[in-house]
Amino acid sequence: MDEKLKKRIPEPDAAKAFALFAVILQHAGLDDGNAFFFMSAFQVPLFFALSAAFIGDRLKSRDGLSRRIMRLFVPYICFSFLDTLMSLFVAFVKTGAFDLNELLRCLSLFFSGFGISVTWFLSALMLTELVFSLWLRAGKLFRLITALAVFAAFFIINNFGSLLIVWYADSAAANNIPSFFLCCLVSAIARLPLCLIVYGISYFIAPRLKKLKPGVPLTVLLTPLFLGICFVISIINGGGSMGMVYYGFIPVLYLLSIFFGCIGILLLARIICLLKLGRPLAFIGANSLLILLTHMDLYLLSPSILIASKLCGRREGVCFLLLTLIITLLEELPLILIVNRFFPALTGRINFREQSIPLAER
Repeated sequence: MDEKLKKRIPEPDAAKAFALFAVILQHAGLDDGNAFFFMSAFQVPLFFALSAAFIGDRLKSRDGLSRRIMRLFVPYICFSFLDTLMSLFVAFVKTGAFDLNELLRCLSLFFSGFGISVTWFLSALMLTELVFSLWLRAGKLFRLITALAVFAAFFIINNFGSLLIVWYADSAAANNIPSFFLCCLVSAIARLPLCLIVYGISYFIAPRLKKLKPGVPLTVLLTPLFLGICFVISIINGGGSMGMVYYGFIPVLYLLSIFFGCIGILLLARIICLLKLGRPLAFIGANSLLILLTHMDLYLLSPSILIASKLCGRREGVCFLLLTLIITLLEELPLILIVNRFFPALTGRINFREQSIPLAER
């Protein structure tokens, strides 16, 4: 195993693995009802929270910010290009001809900052860190006013989230490219307040939480408590998501579910690591960016869902979901080894000053 991976703190990587499992399971079909509400509390917010927790002072300088943005932008542009090729290939298979509208939709997704397929979280994180960096360097009064404005925008946007989804679907179906581009641009901006709130809160409370190292009995007690509270709040709120800006009935409840859900997953990861079972999860979490960016495309090319459905007899149920998760991770393993060995830039590893620094710096 890579020496850098051995030196990483195992708990955050193991926690990212659990969040990654939730993303894969949702895309495999576990996306309705209470399961969706619960998983939305931590599957993407956890990545934003951990990015903020380990960013340190890098956002306070132009040099640090530019390096960070480059490590996000390179995977964003590379995988956006690959996703565009994939979309055009699928469209060609379906119609037998080149689909110009599909190309225009992909370009609209990319240039609006909305993101193609699962690359959306990279564009959201880039914009969040750019805005947050500017906010950190502003005066105290300006920071207070803008913080209040962001919270106000968060509550206002909650009332229009469902309209954005309808607009997106209608403009895409009608091949109305100008309207589709505008919808993508508005949606990319609309999800920014939530991203900033999650990122900002994590940035300021992480140094305090890092000092807390509860013992095994307390960790075992708090883990089901926090995850249980998250589950109950998620059901009451009846909402979630980040990419298409949908928060539920009461926005503040979604923020609470994120807090309890992310802390609960981190505590669960701590238990796994204390039991000396965290190394496989840490490996998956350390490569979560690559898995997140490729797992949906692999569904179009691989037999994972077909094999899982054949073995289980149907495309639903616990057996099908678990098999799909396992087969997807097995498919990802050779891809991880190849990319890390020969194409590290695809995962944000870029040489700066003759030193290669991984995307998820510790």
